[in-house]
Amino acid sequence: MKLWRVVVPALLLLGASAAWAQKVDVDWNRNIDFSKFKTYAWIESKHPGKGLWNQRIIAGVDTKLANAGLKKVDSSAKPDLEVVYNAGVKEPTVVEDYDYTYRPYGWYYGYRPWYGPRPITTQTYQEKEATLTVDLVDNSDKEMVWRGVAKDTLADSSDKNVKTFNKAMDKLFKNFPPTKK
Repeated sequence: MKLWRVVVPALLLLGASAAWAQKVDVDWNRNIDFSKFKTYAWIESKHPGKGLWNQRIIAGVDTKLANAGLKKVDSSAKPDLEVVYNAGVKEPTVVEDYDYTYRPYGWYYGYRPWYGPRPITTQTYQEKEATLTVDLVDNSDKEMVWRGVAKDTLADSSDKNVKTFNKAMDKLFKNFPPTKK
């Protein structure tokens, strides 16, 4: 019985941390040979990041594309790829219920037949869910060849958000350029 008092909370914490983990998804055209792309230029975003985030996103993508061997050029130079990003933040309302009542036979949630229903504490708050989408478009036929999407919950600290952003960029461009298997 005492083992459950340790195992159940540990499993709940593990599950909660997985629920808050960063989600990154990358997709690309598997019929394209990415080695043919040598240059890129930016297209203006219809949904740019607010404040300093526009600069951070562009600099982050520039760094990752340079590491992949691509050269940034002006759009008048007829680049091989066009790059565009979109960023957004949703603020859904989160409702959580807590029951902190102790029972002699352990902590558990539900109805207590000998005392009636237990009081439950409800907490509501706004959560900020950020999404960043980066698209690479083949300039010769204007077809998208690569898309990376990163989603995560923003913190109240700018430093934490910058670290989260850097991790997202690493995950997005981890296997860039993609290779045929």
